[in-house]
Amino acid sequence: MLTNKKELVNQIGCLPNHICEKGVMKKIKDIYPFANIVAIEGLNIFALNLKENTINDKMKKIKKFNTKGRYMKTFKKGLIIVITNMLALIICFSATFIKPNKPLIDMEPVYEIVFPFLPDAKNGDVLKLVQSGYKTVKNLDKEEFYLYYNQAKVFVKYLEISEYQKVFEIRDHVVSETIRIYGANKRAEDSDAFRHLYLTSLLALELNEEFSVELMKVHEINNLDSMDAIMDNHNNEVALKLYHKWLEEYKPSDKSKYRESLSDFMAHCVQYGDIYNILKFDNVTKPTKLIYTSKKVTSTYSYSLPYEKVHLTHKADHFSGDMNQKEIVNLVEKLGHSFETTKTNCLCHDKKYFILSPGASNGTSYHVYKFNETVSEVEIKLSIVSELTKKDFAGLVATIDYLDENNEWVTCVNLLDVLKTNTNYDNLESIRVTFPKHTYGFRIYISTNDLNFGDVCICEGDVDIFFDKNK
Repeated sequence: MLTNKKELVNQIGCLPNHICEKGVMKKIKDIYPFANIVAIEGLNIFALNLKENTINDKMKKIKKFNTKGRYMKTFKKGLIIVITNMLALIICFSATFIKPNKPLIDMEPVYEIVFPFLPDAKNGDVLKLVQSGYKTVKNLDKEEFYLYYNQAKVFVKYLEISEYQKVFEIRDHVVSETIRIYGANKRAEDSDAFRHLYLTSLLALELNEEFSVELMKVHEINNLDSMDAIMDNHNNEVALKLYHKWLEEYKPSDKSKYRESLSDFMAHCVQYGDIYNILKFDNVTKPTKLIYTSKKVTSTYSYSLPYEKVHLTHKADHFSGDMNQKEIVNLVEKLGHSFETTKTNCLCHDKKYFILSPGASNGTSYHVYKFNETVSEVEIKLSIVSELTKKDFAGLVATIDYLDENNEWVTCVNLLDVLKTNTNYDNLESIRVTFPKHTYGFRIYISTNDLNFGDVCICEGDVDIFFDKNK
């Protein structure tokens, strides 16, 4: 019996490999879905060096074998190979109708552990249920079945069977810790965000980071475009970044304190969701958008926030002004930070939005922010406003760019890929961008390469700039 993570290797020869592999191997994979079967071609020495193109030439060559015994040994070896391959073909063909007495891979422990909802799974019951399909599993629809099935595949790929129970022990601990901190374990709010952060990071810490990433992905695979999946996948990605931050800055020397420290740090991050970019629903029962988490908690340990956030509004921070084709420079001071903004072909709309309209002679509009210190992230509310559809945007460029160390503009977001087209100025979407180290400026930029007379423009709302305290 082969154990987990072994391969079944067939090295009989070319006939079974080319003819039977799609039949026999498929049959084996159906019965044992986690078996790894590798077909390795055998050496066929019945080549006889027959380079002649005519049958007569080949017959002469064979006659030569009979009259001169020096080639007979090679001929006999070749004949043995042919006979062996034919026998192997018969055996492999017969194998499709023969049920093996022993499984190639012992999957029973896998299914019994990873499919814990199945009652009284004994003597192969679980394996039979899995092979027969989800319909035989009570109270389990197709989507739920394949969630557990794909979860089982991740278990097999990254873990030993002896580690399976550890996963469920971690899961139960995370749920208990969520209830302890938040008084509940609910969906799509602060406790949900904490649960994802803590579970992802704890699985990475105590088992395997690749396993943690793949397992968390499996749970969202059926509804990737839903708001729920977008939120969970986003928080799972943030969890790994925060996990590495904890490893570098807050991991205690006492191993027995790992869980306590990691849980405390993730709860702290949830409290400052706007700083750490952690999301939840704006309304659990009738969600319309994703917002930042903010639930206050009492921390056992002390943490310093990595960023200082400066919030800018166009009305309050002196960005207003009439449309002007020339560059206009503004100096801004706020919360101890001084920086410069430069705009061209911009106007203020309703005293709260900037409109970047490239309808002037050069067909270009931009709004530039430059700093005397490095900026780490920015969150901007934007929309593309036009009566046209994106298919009519030939030659249009709309981007967020950052200023690199060589004072060159580098595109980091193509707005045409992430923003919808609106016909009014009020449907703004938040875009959050993380910049490389040593970034001292960014801009919102739009160009049409010709006159568009306002057919396409960008509406810019409030801006949050995150300055890294450690830089």
